Amino acid sequence: MLSTFFMLGLLATNQAVLLGKIEILGTNSDLSGNTGKLNDGSPSNLLGGFGSALASGTKPNEFYCLPDRGPRDGAVNYPCRWHQVKLALSAEGKLNFSLQKTILLQDRNGELLQGLSSDLKHRFDPEGLRVGPWPGFLPQRRNRVGPAFYVSDEYQPKVAIFQQDGSLAHELPTPVKFLVSKPHPDAQTEEAQNKTGRQPNKGFEGLAIDPEAHELWTALQGPLLQDKKSGGGKWTRLVRFNLDNGQANGEFVYPLDTPNCGISEILWVGPGKFLVLERDSFAGLEAKVKRVYLVKQSDATDVSSLDSLSEAIGPVKTCQKRLLVDLLGPQLGLAGKLFPPKWEGMAWGEANDGDPVLWLISDNDFEPKSSTWVLALKIPAVMLRD
Repeated sequence: MLSTFFMLGLLATNQAVLLGKIEILGTNSDLSGNTGKLNDGSPSNLLGGFGSALASGTKPNEFYCLPDRGPRDGAVNYPCRWHQVKLALSAEGKLNFSLQKTILLQDRNGELLQGLSSDLKHRFDPEGLRVGPWPGFLPQRRNRVGPAFYVSDEYQPKVAIFQQDGSLAHELPTPVKFLVSKPHPDAQTEEAQNKTGRQPNKGFEGLAIDPEAHELWTALQGPLLQDKKSGGGKWTRLVRFNLDNGQANGEFVYPLDTPNCGISEILWVGPGKFLVLERDSFAGLEAKVKRVYLVKQSDATDVSSLDSLSEAIGPVKTCQKRLLVDLLGPQLGLAGKLFPPKWEGMAWGEANDGDPVLWLISDNDFEPKSSTWVLALKIPAVMLRD
């Protein structure tokens, strides 16, 4: 089922160290119990695409993985789900992966959420996932079983809150500027008939949550339609939600490396400080940008009052970013013909010798011939300091 790779390296105080890598075959089945076929003939229980997000659980070595809208990029009736998995590094340095559970996602009526793009009223494209305390504004939060599961949907876009059994509990209100007025299942048609809102397939992609669940952040994968000309086509937005009242209370500009790049994930480091996973869409030897940045928001301009960034009267201060890890860098030894194009999940794990361990996961887009890569990186604590 699994092939593993382990690399020993000398600990450096100013660079990440690859602790381990594992490849999970694209032909495996999940634990959903769905033995039927999707409308394209592919198996409904294919363990594929689950690298769209990676979230730490509430127990040691417990993680949750999230597939997106399914095979063929939203063309099939794929029931949305998440997977509970175990990821661990043994004392000998071997990386272990095991699938524990598959949970299907349901709306408030108990109907399964599906990734079919043509179902405009019910479609759901999960892209970001975080597990944490229930937000303060929800009634009877202390009586709910288990933690809250926060999921970003790229279609609308929106942030939804689920119970641990996969049932929808609440949706955070999305600022109007992010919504398209005329959604359409075809991306080119949708972009042609809308002047504002998120670009097709570039909605809310990543999520970051503080440990006490007072703040939740989400990131647009790319610029809004009305922001495409701002900052040389490189300015996208991070959105902050106050989870004591459930309202958005800040938006800040993140400068992409190039207009061809996008944000795949964000991860909480501390107040106003995140890791951002930024990448291009190229695989193998053509890949150029697969990077993790340390990002500070503290001095950035709050642009929530601007429907378009072109409306700014004075200079806009963007978030500050500093390169933390280059996944294509020679010190990691990962680059090559088989290097995956889509790195999309990122989560903190148990500390290693006092330093944080960062887990990353790729998305194989449900391709049975492509494996999912999982990496464990040791991040010296000094690298996370200002």
